[in-house]
Amino acid sequence: MVLLADPALGDPNFRATMILLVGHTEEGSLGLVLNRRNRVRLHEVLEDPTAALGWNPRLDWGGPVGTDRLHILFDGAGAGVVESLEVVPGLHFGGSLEQAATANSQGRKVRLFLGYSGWGEGQLESEVLEASWRVIENGAEHAFAPSDRETWRQLLAEQDRKWSWLRGAEGRPEVN
Repeated sequence: MVLLADPALGDPNFRATMILLVGHTEEGSLGLVLNRRNRVRLHEVLEDPTAALGWNPRLDWGGPVGTDRLHILFDGAGAGVVESLEVVPGLHFGGSLEQAATANSQGRKVRLFLGYSGWGEGQLESEVLEASWRVIENGAEHAFAPSDRETWRQLLAEQDRKWSWLRGAEGRPEVN
């Protein structure tokens, strides 16, 4: 599922974000912010830049937790997907950088994230009940949407007509 931040959500870490939930158990939840680019490139975070296998994509910001960790999301269709969690059929979280580079060279979709978004036991459920997040079931098709606020605006407007004006809004609507 995908979580859409409510426009009134005041936490700057999550303002106007959409998060792919890749893990959810009784102990907590883990997700990746889908619409925030990072200025950092892969070579800049690796101890050994040659480990990037000639690949140097810009990284996305996955969230405020563990920002020293790299997370991989890729279209896992086909063979060679190991050491990863299949979030939904064909969409994998985890795996090795080598697998991600191979998937990229095969033309499959790949995203790399620094950090993640995490919630402790019951925390996400509480925030959903408080209307901080809108839940889109079966929203994994947005995993490779452009890293900007436009997709968040479109999805929010589709979820609730009162936010349809956001489709054409620019900037920070929460300060209007």
